[in-house]
Amino acid sequence: MKFYVLLVLLLISCVSYWIFQKFHDQQTIAQHKIDEQNQYKLIPKTCWFSVDWKKTTKCFYLKTPLSTGEYFLPVVIFKDESIDHREDPVVYLQGGPGAGAGLSQEGIDRWQSWLTVAQLHRDLILIDPRGTGLSLPKLNCSDQGQQINIWKNDVSLSDELKTNYQSLLNCFRALEKENSSLSYLHLSTKQSATDVINLMARLPYQAWNILGVSYGTRQALEIEKQLISNPDSGLKALVLDSLYPAGLGGVQTWPEVLDSAMRGFFNECVKTIDCKRDVDNSIQLQADFLSALEKLKSRPVRLIIKRWDGEAPVDFVVNDHRFVSAVFAAIYNPHDWQNIANAINAINYSNAYESELKLKILFEPYLNRNLNSQFNSLAFTAVDCADNQMGSESDYLQSLNQYPLMADYTKDQWRYQLCHELPGNQYLNLTSPQHPILILSGKNDPVTPSAWADAMHRQWKGSQLIFRKNLAHSILSTDICLLENLHYFFDEPTREFSYCGQNK
Repeated sequence: MKFYVLLVLLLISCVSYWIFQKFHDQQTIAQHKIDEQNQYKLIPKTCWFSVDWKKTTKCFYLKTPLSTGEYFLPVVIFKDESIDHREDPVVYLQGGPGAGAGLSQEGIDRWQSWLTVAQLHRDLILIDPRGTGLSLPKLNCSDQGQQINIWKNDVSLSDELKTNYQSLLNCFRALEKENSSLSYLHLSTKQSATDVINLMARLPYQAWNILGVSYGTRQALEIEKQLISNPDSGLKALVLDSLYPAGLGGVQTWPEVLDSAMRGFFNECVKTIDCKRDVDNSIQLQADFLSALEKLKSRPVRLIIKRWDGEAPVDFVVNDHRFVSAVFAAIYNPHDWQNIANAINAINYSNAYESELKLKILFEPYLNRNLNSQFNSLAFTAVDCADNQMGSESDYLQSLNQYPLMADYTKDQWRYQLCHELPGNQYLNLTSPQHPILILSGKNDPVTPSAWADAMHRQWKGSQLIFRKNLAHSILSTDICLLENLHYFFDEPTREFSYCGQNK
């Protein structure tokens, strides 16, 4: 009997141990899965586009940790196989926030042409940030139809801002309910910078460079900031084209930005042949512009605008505030200034047919860029709210008093800013970079004013500034000579970069 009791006890002990061990193993496996989910992972992928057979490309997905929103970010590497190949690649950070890297077939074709001109002699690395381009999960709602319906009617700016505000808010809430990874809290410049750093840590490069354009310069500076304490990061140098530093931008600066952009356009456009044909000076051009706004306010113009994606044409009502938006968008590129001047002149002095024709030339690119799937307004809004503090309404009203020219079109922007509902918690602070930096700036830049670049250049010891008097936003998209010679800066970033007659 005693032996039987001991045997039973032994069996119970063995079973208990087996159950405990099995439970422990399951816990270990579960913990391993959790740990794996909360790590970055670089996943090789067959490229989804075709390229010139003589060019080698590599494609990946960068999986981000579940704890920060599990995204799969497309990565494309154009391999440089030139005889002058250098081992330190260039990571290209595009504008936005909210813009993809252009990794569709059409975008890849443009990148191949760009590389033919650029001759970087280095691999080029592209990545779609969270919520943009081909990144997964998709950060979008079916609100494009609603926007098109709004455009069909003559709606006041206040009502249009209010409608868009509610639409975006509803979309954010619905997406987060559907998938926690799509929470706006997972979208910020700090987070995107961390994504890029982790990408480079998983690629076989010992040194690397950054080329940032517009918003990409802000992301580049945040990457540099996060890596300052890591001397083994491999970061070598930065090129910042159309500088957009932390602390500048956001809704608080909108009255200043729009005011200075319009005044800059009036002053510079009259120096060109196209403007001189219709007006004698900037004062007259400004007066004509304001007169055109008054005419459109009382007599909006209905247009049928062709879509570039093959969808049905859009019924679009041009009123005063939509005209302001289209003009501001066209100011980015001085080559489009003729279209602005022609539209202003046609509204004031031409017949209805001529006005419609000139307005179509201005509005067709504006509308199609707004409908472009490569730009994500949700990602833009979430990142903008994360980066920039809202400030107070009284400070905003004071800014309106300081910049009154376009106050009628900026006065409601603070009230209908979605950041009131999406409070940021990762506000950016600007620090002095420690790596070699080349700043590129255009005098006629409406959205990242040259004054920003000049101020940062004076603060950042050792930085270099190339100032183009006759160019606007995104210098490298218009200054071919500079793009062709940019590799010299990456070769020796601490030496003076003196190519193509800078500051002209």
